[in-house]
Amino acid sequence: ARGGCAASTDFTQQVGILHFYLSKVCHAGDPACVTDFTGVSAQYRFRIRVECPTDACPASTVSRVKLVGSSVANDRPAWNTQNGCRTAVHGMVGGLQVLPPQYYVPIDGTSPGTVNPENCLNGALGCQLQGGTRQDRKTFGDTFGFRFIMGKTVHEARGFHSSKDVDICYCNTNCEVASSWFKTGSLRLGPTRLVSSATERSNLPAQWTIEFVNQPGIIGLSRPYSDDGVLGLQENGLLKLVTDPDQTVDDDGCALSGYNSQFTSGLSNEVAASMNYLGKRQTKTPPDLQKIVFNSNSFVNTITVSTAGNLAVCYCAVTVDNMCIVASNWKLVTHMTIKGPKLNQGWSFSTNVVFRFSYEGYGLSSGDKVRIISADGKCTDNNFNPNTAAYAYTAINVKCPVPCTQVGLVDSSEPGDLSTIVLADDRYLCDTNNTNCETNDITQVEVISESVTELVFQFPHQMRTGDQITLGANLFCSVEPTDPTCTAEMLSSLKGVFAYSDAASNSGTAPDSYISALRFIETSNPLRGRIQVGWPAPAPKFTVIYAGARPEIGYIGRGGRWTHHSRGITREEVMATEERANLRVCWQYGGQGAKYVEEIGKLTIRNPSAMVGATLSMSTTAREARAPMVITFTTAGGVTGMRYEQAQDSLRLKIVFTRTDLVDIVYTGLEGKDIPYETPLEDDTWEASQVICGKLFSELWSADMERGFPMPKGCYYKGFTGGNRREIFMLFEPKSGLRTNTMYQLVFNGIVRENNDPPTPDEVVKGGQFMELFPMDDVTSRPYEAIERGIVSFTSIPQ
Repeated sequence: ARGGCAASTDFTQQVGILHFYLSKVCHAGDPACVTDFTGVSAQYRFRIRVECPTDACPASTVSRVKLVGSSVANDRPAWNTQNGCRTAVHGMVGGLQVLPPQYYVPIDGTSPGTVNPENCLNGALGCQLQGGTRQDRKTFGDTFGFRFIMGKTVHEARGFHSSKDVDICYCNTNCEVASSWFKTGSLRLGPTRLVSSATERSNLPAQWTIEFVNQPGIIGLSRPYSDDGVLGLQENGLLKLVTDPDQTVDDDGCALSGYNSQFTSGLSNEVAASMNYLGKRQTKTPPDLQKIVFNSNSFVNTITVSTAGNLAVCYCAVTVDNMCIVASNWKLVTHMTIKGPKLNQGWSFSTNVVFRFSYEGYGLSSGDKVRIISADGKCTDNNFNPNTAAYAYTAINVKCPVPCTQVGLVDSSEPGDLSTIVLADDRYLCDTNNTNCETNDITQVEVISESVTELVFQFPHQMRTGDQITLGANLFCSVEPTDPTCTAEMLSSLKGVFAYSDAASNSGTAPDSYISALRFIETSNPLRGRIQVGWPAPAPKFTVIYAGARPEIGYIGRGGRWTHHSRGITREEVMATEERANLRVCWQYGGQGAKYVEEIGKLTIRNPSAMVGATLSMSTTAREARAPMVITFTTAGGVTGMRYEQAQDSLRLKIVFTRTDLVDIVYTGLEGKDIPYETPLEDDTWEASQVICGKLFSELWSADMERGFPMPKGCYYKGFTGGNRREIFMLFEPKSGLRTNTMYQLVFNGIVRENNDPPTPDEVVKGGQFMELFPMDDVTSRPYEAIERGIVSFTSIPQ
């Protein structure tokens, strides 16, 4: 021993007393602090208890506490002038005030009060929150305790991206003196972040977080080893999923909402929740001990959501005998959008008309598909791969009009899967085949209120109020020195896309993010729209940073990316040749493990009324001569004819040349030049013009002597290379189209291309049928329904 101090008798004089203080985190509903924790999640109210050494704390209310951001300086002793507790500000963590006083109304109806009571109003040494008169301990937090307020949006407040360390600074007496303050402990502030899968190695969709309607999955929270003792992240918690169309469910909403077996299967009631869906670490093979998954540690306990839309993820971490006894312990974790279609949608189309259709839903994407099956089939048949889409059941052809292939069985080369797209920054003004799309980027983002942010687009956005949208790449927090408020969590909230906590370490097949799609709001300016997310002043500022700019060629690059999730649309490729009623339309989500999980609605195919007497007359009987031809037809009267008068928007006349290798239209003019099959600037509705009508028709006549032939709004046309097919469309002004029970004639330059040498017989003869007429219904409400179908017959024999 140094200096010979080897025996107790060598220590002859006491020079001081060393006191050890202990800090505890206690649930606000546990006044006796029976269970203490090393930290807390942002949802839960808590108190701080400082355990005092014998006789070290005063028997008065002069002791004070403050919770401050962790710092090495706080670890210095009280007498050190560099001790951080002397100057640290109560509630300041990471540069944010996270303990502001909040008015609190208990859900049980008892008297309201304040969470985060006022403290340190007169500066770092002017604190007034006292811990009572007991000498063995001091308890701080008043009636309702503290709760960390980490931000305005749910993601900022509860799903912040990393845990925080908070130091507990304490003062016994003389708290207005800097040297009286010292650190008695620290606590861990942990987020409640969803995980993508039950374990890092999970590669089965049933072990991934729920994402799609009728697709089993899990819900789990990240709990790294460092957050093991955090209040709100303990095991044996309960889970509840609540429908939340407007994304307004909060903690009280979680408590007041019950389980719904019609909404979730598996997690269907309190008993199932308390037995099969307790929050547990995953110890099964493969284990993952840094996650709390609500499956009672069994992979077979999956959750299936039966209705697409927005939901609230709720949980109760403080339970008694696996029951959530106190309603205020139910807490919101996050909102999320379960992807899938709306139900009971309906469509009606005409036979022999190539059509496309759109459908509505939630979280839809351009990877989704639909399949049309028989009326007596089910979308979940054949292990979610329905096998009654074949032509024999549905009379459906796809890839029409050319080559127009009959749908086969599920193991054939054409099982009837119809690809769909959604409106997005790079899927804007696509053609009817969902190709040749343009781009429409976001150019500006501005927060305009606590609940609304405005977006500026390059071109009219084409969305409606109530639609769902998420934002994507090229949007960032402003880096201006005058804008210190923007955080990564705010940016995620702006986009409505949230990364799972284990995105960087999952199996690679599990999803990396989930969405809580934002509600879109139209404005009077079609270039501007608003989303239902915002912040109070000083609001964060966001900026668009263009990607891939090429200033040397005048290309500014791609701006803010976005995706609209409320409507999907197929290609214009489907055609039925026979009537069918109530065919079922099934929906398949895109991505890993895709399968048909939901019926969208019913589709009916009807024959249009037969037009009698449509003819084609030639001004010359010579084959291979380019000369005027005349189509003559008469519209229907009676009930059928009423549809001409009832249409509110434009009507169209569709003329189909079914064998252009035999009979074809050519341009007007003396030369009668051939019309190319590819006309990319003149082949869609919005490209229709009267100039095009003049290129195609030389004369239009009507037996209606009073009104004459209705003035076309415009014409457009398209051809199909290799299919010997051409389609001509004449578009009329609203309420000014073809009329009931009226004869019309259209004159165009045509050619009979066939000229066979004997003994090969000619196909183009009197009565030959190589054209069809379809007077189409309202271009907006019934774009693929024909009022009539006329098969055009030759009136003479070409020589």
